[in-house]
Amino acid sequence: MNGTNAADIRCRWELAHGPAGEMPKPEQWASLDWRETSVPSNVHTSAFGIPVERLYVRDRIRETDWMNDRYWLYRARFDSPRAGEDREAVFVLKGVDYRCTVYLDGKRVLDHEGMFSPIEVPLDERAASPGEERELVVVIHPFVKGAEPYETLKARYGFGDGWDFAPRLTSAGIWDDAHVVVRPKLRVASAYTAVKRANRQRADIVVHAEWSERIESGTVTVRIGGAARSFPIVASDRLAMPIAVPSPRWWWPNGRGEPHLVELQLELDVPGRRTEPFRQRIGLRTVERVPCEGQGQEDTPLRLRINGEELFLNGVNWVPADACPAEVTAERYRTFLQRFRDAGVNFVRVWGGGLKEKDAFYDIADELGLMVMQEFPLACQKLARSETFYRVLEQEASAIVRALRHHPSVVVWSGGNEHYHYWDAVDSGTDAMEAARPAVRDMFGIGEGDREWLAGADTYAEPALALLDSVCAGLDGTRPYQITSALEGEGEVHGIWNWNPRIGDHRYRDYESLYAFWRSADKQLYSEASVSSIANADTIRDVLGLGADEPLGGLPEKSDPMWRLHHAFGSVWDGHDDLWLDIPSTEKLFGPMNRLEELVFANQWMQGEGCRFLIEELRRRQRRVAGVVWWGVNEPWPGLAGNALLDYYGRPKLGWSFLASAFRPTVASLRYEHCVARAVKPELWVSRNGGGRFEGRYEAELVHLHTGETETIEGRVVCGDGESVYVRTLPRVRLVPGSRLHVRLRLFDEAGGALVHTNDYVFAPAEEEAPFRGETAALLKRLYASGPDGGR
Repeated sequence: MNGTNAADIRCRWELAHGPAGEMPKPEQWASLDWRETSVPSNVHTSAFGIPVERLYVRDRIRETDWMNDRYWLYRARFDSPRAGEDREAVFVLKGVDYRCTVYLDGKRVLDHEGMFSPIEVPLDERAASPGEERELVVVIHPFVKGAEPYETLKARYGFGDGWDFAPRLTSAGIWDDAHVVVRPKLRVASAYTAVKRANRQRADIVVHAEWSERIESGTVTVRIGGAARSFPIVASDRLAMPIAVPSPRWWWPNGRGEPHLVELQLELDVPGRRTEPFRQRIGLRTVERVPCEGQGQEDTPLRLRINGEELFLNGVNWVPADACPAEVTAERYRTFLQRFRDAGVNFVRVWGGGLKEKDAFYDIADELGLMVMQEFPLACQKLARSETFYRVLEQEASAIVRALRHHPSVVVWSGGNEHYHYWDAVDSGTDAMEAARPAVRDMFGIGEGDREWLAGADTYAEPALALLDSVCAGLDGTRPYQITSALEGEGEVHGIWNWNPRIGDHRYRDYESLYAFWRSADKQLYSEASVSSIANADTIRDVLGLGADEPLGGLPEKSDPMWRLHHAFGSVWDGHDDLWLDIPSTEKLFGPMNRLEELVFANQWMQGEGCRFLIEELRRRQRRVAGVVWWGVNEPWPGLAGNALLDYYGRPKLGWSFLASAFRPTVASLRYEHCVARAVKPELWVSRNGGGRFEGRYEAELVHLHTGETETIEGRVVCGDGESVYVRTLPRVRLVPGSRLHVRLRLFDEAGGALVHTNDYVFAPAEEEAPFRGETAALLKRLYASGPDGGR
C-alpha cells in the first residue's frame, strides 16, 4: 500500500556460522555447515539453537551462550528479477540485529550498524540475466557493547546483560522482514499528515510528501477522506500540500469514540516517467499537551489533549514480547493489544530499553485506538559524546521517525528511559533512609552533596537528547517530544513497583506500606507504577518442565537456581531476595504456606489489590493527575515472578482483572488506609472518563462476616465526564479479632437501571495474626474467581 511491491520471488534462506571470533571469508563459505532457516529469525532459535517453545524451559537458555562470539551468515538464493522500464529491483532488509556486512554474488557491497534502519541492496539487472540465480549473504558480527558510555544503539534489553524482567541473552539475527522489491524509480518515498485546524465541519490538513528523486516539473494529486486536490511540482524532492477535508471522521482513542482510519492516496504525473499510486492508511486527529494543575509554568505539560478533549491516561508499559524479537508475529501483537483495548487501556508506553516494534504493532494500535508513546532506544545509561555515537543515533532515530510519523496512534516521542533521577528523598533523616544511604552511594555513586542524579545525562541540554529533538522537529513536528521519561522535578515520576516499599527502590523506603505511598502521592503523571507477583501456575509448570497435571509441590527455596534465573529472587537493585516474590509479606497476611498453589493465589491477589488501589486512588485525583501507566504489563520470557499482568504466553494473572475493573469508564471505589486495620471508615467515590455526564444510583452493602449482619446504603450520584466525586463516608466499623468486613459496591445507570460497575473489598483486623488465612482466603477466591467486578 506504499507504492512499492514485494516481488513474487522466493528466497531460499540458509544459516551458518564461523569459528569463535573469526569472520569467514567468501572463499571459506562453501566449507561451512549451512542449515535451512527462515526470515525473520533469531540465531538462538534456529537449527543451531533451541526452538523458542523450549528455549526458556529451566536453564536451557544458557546452552546458547556459545553463540554470542560467532559471526553468523544468512544466505538468500533467489532468481534475478526483471524490473522493466523505469523500474528498479532492490533487496530490502527491514531489520538486522545488530552490526553486519552484506555481500551480493560474493562481492562486499556494504557495512551497516543499527537494528532499526532498513538496508537496501540494489539488484543491478546488468549483473545477471532474468531468472539467473543470485546470492545475498548477510554476515552478522558478534555484538561488542564496549565500555560505557556505549556508542551503539542496540536495544538495551538485548545487550546480554539481562534486566530485572529479561534474561541474559544477546539477541542476533534478521529480526524483521526481508524480501526483493520491484518499484518505480520515481515514486512517493514517504508521506505523513498534520491536522492544522479542525471542527465537525472540516479539517485543514497539510500532507507532507517526499519523492525518491528530485522532480523538475510535474504534478501530484492528493486524495483523502473524499477530498482531492492537485499541486504543481517545480524543482523539488518534497512538498507540503494543504487540503481541506469536509465532515472529517476523526481518529479517537479507546473509550472516546471510534478510531476512524482513512486512505491517503498520492499520484505523481511527470512527463515521460512511469509511476504508481502511493496509498497509506492514516487517521485524522490533533494532539497537544497542556499543563496539569500543580505543574510549574516552565514544566513540560503532561496532560494529553486529543481532538480538543483532555484525557486521563489508562496506560500500560510495553516491553519486547520476546527476548528473540524475530519470534514476535502480528498475531501475537494482536493478542496483547486486543486485550489492552478490551480492558479499557488507552495509552501504551513503548519502553526505551526495548524496540521500535515491527510495523504490525502500530497498525493494530491504529485500528484499536491505542495511543503510543514511542521512546528512542536508550535506557538507564550514560550518553556518549562522540561523532560515532551521534552518527548512529541520528541514522536510527531518523529511520524510526520516518517509519512511524504517519501513525495516528503515535502521540508522543520520548528521548528514552530514565535519563534523570532525583535522590533528595534520601536526606529525609529517617532510620530507613539513613540505612539506604550507603547503598545509594555504593551502587549509584551519589555522594552527600549530589542529590540530583543525572542518570546518563549531565544536563537537560545533553547533546544526544537535543539531537533527538531536532530529528523529531525536522522529520515530523506534528506531535510532542520530551527528553526522557520520567521527568522528575516536572511532575512525571516512576515508582513504586512492589508491595512493600521498605525493600524496594531506595528513594521510597520511607513509606511503611503501598497504601501509605499512594495515599500521599502528589505528582501529576505516574508513567511507571506497579506491584509484583508470582507467575501463573501453568507458567510455573512450563518453566520448570512439569506436566500439566503434575503438582507444583511446596514453596521454592530462595537459593533455587531455577527460581533465581527466572527472576523470582535477587534480581533487582541491591539484590533483595523478597522484592519480586515477596513471600514474607504474603505470609504476614495469609499465614505460613505449604503448597505453591496457595502462594500463587494469595500473592497474585495482593498484586491485584495493590493494582486496584493505586489506579483508583489516582483516578480520584484526575483533575490534578494526568494518568497512570502500569509498569511492565508483559514480559519477554516467562519469569517466575515480576510485574507482568499478561505473561509471556499471554495468560492473564489475577491482577489483570483488577486493572480492567479499575480502568472501566465509570467506577465506584473506596478510599481507605489499608486492607488490614483496627477500624475502617472508607470514603465512597465515583470516577468517570468517557461517554459524557453520568447520572445513576449506588448501593453499598456492608456484610459483617463474623455475625452475618448486613447493612445496605443507597443513594443517587452525578459525575461529570473527566471528574471524580466524593459521594459519602461509610459508617465506621471496628475490626476486632475474629471479625471481617466485606463491602460490595454497585453502580447503576439511572436511565435504564443497568448495572455499570461492581467492586468488592474485604477488610480484616490488624490485631490478628495472618488475618487473611483460612476462611477469609476462601472468601477471596470466591469473590475474585472472575475478577473484582465479576467480569463486568
